[in-house]
Amino acid sequence: MKSINKKEPIWYDRYKPNCIDDLILPEEIKETLRNFVNADHSAGIPNIALFSTQPGTGKSSTVNAIVKEIDGEAIWINASMENSIDVLRGKILNFASSGSMYDVPKIVVMDEFDHFSDKGQAAFRGFLDEFSSNCRFLFTGNYKEKIIDPVLDRLEVFNYDNFKKQDVAKQIYERLVFILENENKTYKKEDLISIINTYYPSVRSMIGSLQKFTTSGELILPPGEMNSSSKFDNLMAAVKDKKFNEMIFRTNEISAPSSFYSWIYKNLNNFYEKEMIPKSIIVLAKYQDMDSRAVDKNLNLAACCTELMMQCKVK
Repeated sequence: MKSINKKEPIWYDRYKPNCIDDLILPEEIKETLRNFVNADHSAGIPNIALFSTQPGTGKSSTVNAIVKEIDGEAIWINASMENSIDVLRGKILNFASSGSMYDVPKIVVMDEFDHFSDKGQAAFRGFLDEFSSNCRFLFTGNYKEKIIDPVLDRLEVFNYDNFKKQDVAKQIYERLVFILENENKTYKKEDLISIINTYYPSVRSMIGSLQKFTTSGELILPPGEMNSSSKFDNLMAAVKDKKFNEMIFRTNEISAPSSFYSWIYKNLNNFYEKEMIPKSIIVLAKYQDMDSRAVDKNLNLAACCTELMMQCKVK
């Protein structure tokens, strides 16, 4: 990595990428981003949107790296909290319509833009047309489907859910090795592979587990902590048998509950008869959406499994 913030106590923040080269992304995506930031001033940077339903995949890190690479003057808006049209007419308008004090590219970052109001999104269409010559707009979000088409049509869209594991697995492994060796921690190769398989695609969770399980100076994984697939199988066995207390127990032992929804969606045929699959998809989609806002993600998963037990007959 080109830079490390040694003052940060949390490893994920300490090793947060500050340049395109340090991002964990498929190489063709990184090359596209390099071409953007290497263009003269901000002219080569389009308005960009990054989407992923899974947390910790690098959306915010990508935006941060772009801003750092071009030495941009940025305003960051958390659209899950500031999502009214008044924010657009006030804070964003004032920033986007003025020149830079330092003669550097101006960037408006709209984090979690899928929470922005429909009225605000409609107004944003005009902002993109009017102010893109003066600044650029970078958006992140969980659900592309919540963004209106007139806005999407004006953006360069990257869906981080579409990345193949084999395209980034080597980069992830090398990053975990780099962190452990830089922190003078010993490890076993098979433990790193177990961490990757358990927490993929959340690199944030992987790095968090490194810090959590190396307090003794060596990476030691608690017995049974890893291997989400087997834990998901155990959970679905409890759902199938309608053993509520067992389901609660199995839910609470899962360390990456957000990964459950995509996992079971890809394995529906293993658990449900053909006629039950449409209903189960609706239940999964509802709770995956709620997962992005849930304070207790294991509780949200338990609620999902409870509804699956009540409404969907398992094989």
